[in-house]
Amino acid sequence: MPFELSRLVKVRPVLFHITRRANLESIRAHQRLFCASELFAEAGAAERITEHRPHDPVLLRIGSHTVLINDQRPLRAEWIDFEEGWDFPHLIAHLNARVFFWPGTTRGPNQYGRNHAACYDKHDAIVIRVSTQHLLDANPRAEPEFCRYNSGAPSPRSRPNPRGSRTFLSAHLFELSASGVAEVTFPDSVELPADTQLRDGDWNRWVPLFG
Repeated sequence: MPFELSRLVKVRPVLFHITRRANLESIRAHQRLFCASELFAEAGAAERITEHRPHDPVLLRIGSHTVLINDQRPLRAEWIDFEEGWDFPHLIAHLNARVFFWPGTTRGPNQYGRNHAACYDKHDAIVIRVSTQHLLDANPRAEPEFCRYNSGAPSPRSRPNPRGSRTFLSAHLFELSASGVAEVTFPDSVELPADTQLRDGDWNRWVPLFG
Protein backbone atom coordinates (compact mmCIF):
# COMPACT_ATOMS: atom_id res chain seq x y z
CA MET A 1 0.00 0.00 0.00
CA PRO A 2 2.04 2.99 -1.24
CA PHE A 3 2.11 6.10 0.92
CA GLU A 4 3.43 9.64 0.89
CA LEU A 5 6.32 10.58 3.18
CA SER A 6 4.04 13.22 4.69
CA ARG A 7 1.91 10.37 6.00
CA LEU A 8 4.92 8.77 7.68
CA VAL A 9 5.74 12.11 9.31
CA LYS A 10 2.20 12.28 10.69
CA VAL A 11 1.92 8.76 12.12
CA ARG A 12 5.62 8.27 13.04
CA PRO A 13 6.86 11.80 13.78
CA VAL A 14 10.02 10.66 15.60
CA LEU A 15 12.83 8.28 14.62
CA PHE A 16 15.28 6.53 16.95
CA HIS A 17 18.79 5.24 16.26
CA ILE A 18 20.55 2.90 18.69
CA THR A 19 24.33 2.58 18.76
CA ARG A 20 27.28 2.11 21.11
CA ARG A 21 28.45 4.89 23.44
CA ALA A 22 31.95 4.48 22.02
CA ASN A 23 30.65 6.02 18.78
CA LEU A 24 29.34 9.19 20.39
CA GLU A 25 32.51 11.25 19.87
CA SER A 26 32.64 10.42 16.16
CA ILE A 27 28.92 11.11 15.67
CA ARG A 28 29.23 14.51 17.30
CA ALA A 29 32.35 15.37 15.30
CA HIS A 30 30.78 14.53 11.92
CA GLN A 31 27.15 15.29 12.77
CA ARG A 32 26.34 12.30 10.58
CA LEU A 33 25.54 8.61 10.92
CA PHE A 34 27.48 6.34 8.57
CA CYS A 35 26.52 2.86 7.47
CA ALA A 36 28.77 -0.05 8.45
CA SER A 37 30.01 -0.51 4.86
CA GLU A 38 31.37 3.04 4.72
CA LEU A 39 33.07 2.63 8.09
CA PHE A 40 34.68 -0.67 7.09
CA ALA A 41 35.92 0.83 3.82
CA GLU A 42 37.28 3.94 5.56
CA ALA A 43 39.14 1.76 8.06
CA GLY A 44 40.72 -0.34 5.29
CA ALA A 45 38.65 -3.41 6.17
CA ALA A 46 36.33 -3.63 3.15
CA GLU A 47 36.55 -7.43 3.20
CA ARG A 48 34.37 -7.36 6.33
CA ILE A 49 31.39 -5.86 4.51
CA THR A 50 30.05 -9.34 3.67
CA GLU A 51 31.16 -11.06 6.90
CA HIS A 52 28.66 -12.04 9.58
CA ARG A 53 29.33 -10.67 13.09
CA PRO A 54 27.76 -13.43 15.22
CA HIS A 55 29.33 -12.72 18.61
CA ASP A 56 31.13 -9.44 19.25
CA PRO A 57 31.20 -5.91 17.87
CA VAL A 58 34.08 -4.94 15.59
CA LEU A 59 36.46 -2.24 16.79
CA LEU A 60 37.72 0.15 14.09
CA ARG A 61 40.13 3.04 14.19
CA ILE A 62 39.20 5.79 11.74
CA GLY A 63 41.36 8.88 11.92
CA SER A 64 41.35 10.08 15.50
CA HIS A 65 38.17 8.21 16.42
CA THR A 66 37.40 4.71 17.63
CA VAL A 67 34.20 3.18 16.24
CA LEU A 68 32.34 0.03 17.27
CA ILE A 69 30.32 -1.81 14.63
CA ASN A 70 27.56 -3.73 16.40
CA ASP A 71 27.29 -7.50 16.39
CA GLN A 72 24.60 -9.35 14.42
CA ARG A 73 23.71 -12.03 16.96
CA PRO A 74 20.01 -12.28 16.03
CA LEU A 75 20.81 -12.76 12.33
CA ARG A 76 20.65 -16.49 11.62
CA ALA A 77 21.01 -17.80 8.06
CA GLU A 78 19.11 -21.01 8.85
CA TRP A 79 16.00 -18.98 9.75
CA ILE A 80 15.92 -17.00 6.48
CA ASP A 81 14.00 -17.70 3.27
CA PHE A 82 16.33 -16.17 0.68
CA GLU A 83 14.97 -14.86 -2.59
CA GLU A 84 16.37 -16.48 -5.70
CA GLY A 85 19.91 -15.22 -6.34
CA TRP A 86 20.44 -14.16 -2.73
CA ASP A 87 22.65 -15.71 -0.06
CA PHE A 88 23.91 -14.79 3.41
CA PRO A 89 26.93 -12.64 2.35
CA HIS A 90 24.72 -10.75 -0.11
CA LEU A 91 22.18 -10.01 2.62
CA ILE A 92 24.86 -8.91 5.09
CA ALA A 93 26.27 -6.46 2.53
CA HIS A 94 22.71 -5.22 1.87
CA LEU A 95 22.19 -4.55 5.59
CA ASN A 96 25.63 -3.00 6.06
CA ALA A 97 24.92 -0.44 3.34
CA ARG A 98 22.18 1.24 5.41
CA VAL A 99 21.65 3.49 8.40
CA PHE A 100 18.72 2.21 10.48
CA PHE A 101 16.06 4.00 12.51
CA TRP A 102 13.14 2.70 14.55
CA PRO A 103 9.99 4.79 13.97
CA GLY A 104 7.87 6.01 16.84
CA THR A 105 6.46 8.99 18.68
CA THR A 106 7.69 11.25 21.47
CA ARG A 107 6.83 8.41 23.88
CA GLY A 108 9.45 6.15 22.30
CA PRO A 109 10.09 3.79 19.38
CA ASN A 110 7.95 0.89 18.24
CA GLN A 111 8.20 -2.42 20.06
CA TYR A 112 11.00 -3.61 17.78
CA GLY A 113 13.02 -0.58 18.80
CA ARG A 114 12.28 -0.98 22.49
CA ASN A 115 13.31 -4.63 22.33
CA HIS A 116 16.52 -3.72 20.52
CA ALA A 117 17.36 -1.02 23.06
CA ALA A 118 16.69 -3.36 25.98
CA CYS A 119 18.98 -5.97 24.44
CA TYR A 120 21.88 -3.55 24.09
CA ASP A 121 21.39 -1.43 27.21
CA LYS A 122 23.69 -3.81 29.07
CA HIS A 123 26.36 -3.02 26.48
CA ASP A 124 26.22 0.72 27.24
CA ALA A 125 24.09 1.59 24.25
CA ILE A 126 22.92 5.10 23.48
CA VAL A 127 19.65 6.14 21.83
CA ILE A 128 19.45 9.08 19.44
CA ARG A 129 16.09 10.75 18.78
CA VAL A 130 15.34 12.91 15.75
CA SER A 131 12.28 14.49 14.19
CA THR A 132 11.23 12.53 11.11
CA GLN A 133 10.51 15.71 9.19
CA HIS A 134 13.76 17.38 10.20
CA LEU A 135 15.79 14.33 9.18
CA LEU A 136 14.10 14.26 5.78
CA ASP A 137 14.70 18.01 5.39
CA ALA A 138 18.39 17.60 6.27
CA ASN A 139 18.81 14.87 3.63
CA PRO A 140 16.74 15.97 0.61
CA ARG A 141 18.64 13.77 -1.87
CA ALA A 142 18.43 10.59 0.21
CA GLU A 143 15.40 8.42 -0.49
CA PRO A 144 14.46 6.40 2.60
CA GLU A 145 13.45 2.76 2.26
CA PHE A 146 11.26 0.83 4.65
CA CYS A 147 10.98 -2.67 6.09
CA ARG A 148 7.85 -4.25 7.52
CA TYR A 149 9.77 -6.25 10.19
CA ASN A 150 13.09 -6.31 12.03
CA SER A 151 15.35 -7.10 9.07
CA GLY A 152 18.27 -8.22 11.22
CA ALA A 153 16.37 -10.60 13.49
CA PRO A 154 14.47 -13.36 11.66
CA SER A 155 12.47 -15.59 13.97
CA PRO A 156 11.75 -19.31 13.62
CA ARG A 157 8.43 -18.67 15.35
CA SER A 158 7.08 -16.40 12.63
CA ARG A 159 7.82 -18.10 9.33
CA PRO A 160 8.23 -17.15 6.56
CA ASN A 161 11.28 -14.90 6.96
CA PRO A 162 11.89 -13.61 3.43
CA ARG A 163 15.02 -11.60 2.70
CA GLY A 164 16.13 -10.19 -0.62
CA SER A 165 15.48 -7.38 -3.05
CA ARG A 166 12.08 -6.58 -1.52
CA THR A 167 13.22 -6.44 2.10
CA PHE A 168 13.53 -2.66 1.84
CA LEU A 169 11.11 -0.70 -0.33
CA SER A 170 10.55 2.96 -1.09
CA ALA A 171 7.31 4.60 0.02
CA HIS A 172 5.68 4.22 -3.41
CA LEU A 173 6.39 0.46 -3.44
CA PHE A 174 5.80 -0.40 0.21
CA GLU A 175 3.29 -3.18 0.80
CA LEU A 176 1.64 -1.71 3.92
CA SER A 177 0.49 1.69 5.10
CA ALA A 178 2.89 4.08 6.80
CA SER A 179 1.81 2.76 10.20
CA GLY A 180 3.10 -0.68 9.16
CA VAL A 181 6.70 0.51 8.81
CA ALA A 182 8.95 -1.31 11.28
CA GLU A 183 12.29 0.13 10.13
CA VAL A 184 13.27 3.31 8.33
CA THR A 185 16.59 3.07 6.49
CA PHE A 186 18.81 5.39 4.50
CA PRO A 187 21.61 4.40 2.12
CA ASP A 188 25.22 5.19 3.01
CA SER A 189 24.95 8.03 5.55
CA VAL A 190 22.62 10.72 6.86
CA GLU A 191 23.19 14.20 8.21
CA LEU A 192 21.71 14.76 11.65
CA PRO A 193 19.78 18.02 12.17
CA ALA A 194 20.89 20.43 14.86
CA ASP A 195 17.97 19.61 17.17
CA THR A 196 18.80 15.88 17.40
CA GLN A 197 18.56 14.56 20.97
CA LEU A 198 20.24 11.92 23.13
CA ARG A 199 18.42 9.78 25.68
CA ASP A 200 19.45 10.66 29.22
CA GLY A 201 18.33 7.77 31.40
CA ASP A 202 14.79 6.66 30.56
CA TRP A 203 12.50 7.29 27.58
CA ASN A 204 11.18 10.50 29.17
CA ARG A 205 14.52 12.29 29.51
CA TRP A 206 16.36 13.75 26.52
CA VAL A 207 19.21 16.21 26.11
CA PRO A 208 20.66 17.92 23.00
CA LEU A 209 23.12 15.71 21.11
CA PHE A 210 25.09 18.70 19.85
CA GLY A 211 26.19 21.81 21.68
